[in-house]
Amino acid sequence: MSFAELNNKSIDIRVDNEIVDSIKVHSDLMQASLKNLKWTINAALANGWKIKKGDLFITGTLSEELQVSKGRYIVNFADVSSLLFDVY
Repeated sequence: MSFAELNNKSIDIRVDNEIVDSIKVHSDLMQASLKNLKWTINAALANGWKIKKGDLFITGTLSEELQVSKGRYIVNFADVSSLLFDVY
C-alpha cells in the first residue's frame, strides 16, 4: 500500500464491527507518518536489526487515543488493506 492510495480517503477503526473512529487521510498526516517511518527504520538498522520484506512497522497512532478493551478490532485502510486483531 502506498501513501498515494490513501490520500483523501478514510481509515475506519471498528471494535466488534462498530465504527469507533474514522480518520480522513490528508497530506500533512501522510508526511508525518512517513517521517516517523523513516526514523523507525533508521533506528532499527542502527541497532543491528535486519529488515525483511513483509516486516510490519507501526509508527504511531492516526487517531485520538482509544481506550482498549476486549473485542475484535479491524482497521480498514480505505478498502486498500486492513488490520485485524483480537484483545482478550
